[in-house]
Amino acid sequence: MASIDHTAYEKDHQVSLIKSILLVVIGFSLFAGLTNFAFFDSYLLGSLNVVSVILSLLVAFYYHRSANVKVTSWLLCGIVVFNMLSLIGITKGSSYTLIWMTILPPICFFLLGRKGGSWAVGLSFGIVAGYVFYMRTEKITSSFTNGAFLNIFCAFVVLWLLFRHYEESRENAYSALERLSITDKLTGLNNRSRLDEILTEQLGIANRMKQPMVVVLADCDHFKVVNDKYGHLYGDYVLKTLAEILVSHVREGDFVGRWGGEEFLIVCPDTTIKEAEILIERLREKIASFPLRLKRNVTMTFGIAGKKENDDMTNIVNRADKALYQGKKAGRNTVKVYE
Repeated sequence: MASIDHTAYEKDHQVSLIKSILLVVIGFSLFAGLTNFAFFDSYLLGSLNVVSVILSLLVAFYYHRSANVKVTSWLLCGIVVFNMLSLIGITKGSSYTLIWMTILPPICFFLLGRKGGSWAVGLSFGIVAGYVFYMRTEKITSSFTNGAFLNIFCAFVVLWLLFRHYEESRENAYSALERLSITDKLTGLNNRSRLDEILTEQLGIANRMKQPMVVVLADCDHFKVVNDKYGHLYGDYVLKTLAEILVSHVREGDFVGRWGGEEFLIVCPDTTIKEAEILIERLREKIASFPLRLKRNVTMTFGIAGKKENDDMTNIVNRADKALYQGKKAGRNTVKVYE
């Protein structure tokens, strides 16, 4: 079963949100512009509404051509902030216009994430607060008292903090879920689904760059005997210990995962067969001499296969599996290269 691609899911969610907000902004700006022109003779506000429609259509065209979600999100938030600041500025900070500030946190945090949303909302709130406070001190507007202004400002800060916390919690939940979807529960290594992705990615790189690459299949010798004689809990302990040894003794840049049962897979990018033999032989010796909690030591057999020209995942893993089988036939606790 393939792992859940939460990055793609989150991107799809953000794209859907971008399209929805664009439709709302365009629809609302058209309605507000027509209303301001027809019923309130507010030509300045109506003109700003028309500008908002034009900007939104330009952003929609930009996204259609580029598919750049990040830049589109920032541009769309900029349009929302432009509408909000224009309205507040034209009305000289009247209290009834400040209600529009409440729509800013959800839009900015949902589109820009925790860090970007914090900057966008914080900066916008700061500009509005400074402007309204200036209007009050200069007695240009008297639509509400200083106490009312303070309450509104505090409400804005609470909204900012609440949505920031919500976005942080959502990001952490996505990260935790993604880790679970690609991690083997027992050993903490990459699971089979993630290994499939790694193999595909690294083979693609190796084929494009004409680089060598090695895949190693490792199997715990006589693991059924360990389970039958000492119990499954001890068997789990053995697998977790082997996983720790494998991870701590491969090189930085190598990938280790649990292939299934008592089998592990190691992917060594930009590595020759000779280099892999040296690395895996040291690993075999380390495992064979590692003191476990019982008198008998646990050993592993390794099968090594190198990448061929325009190789694919199935073929290279099959060759490593055949090399592993040759090692088993040769008496186990050995390293075999596919020939």
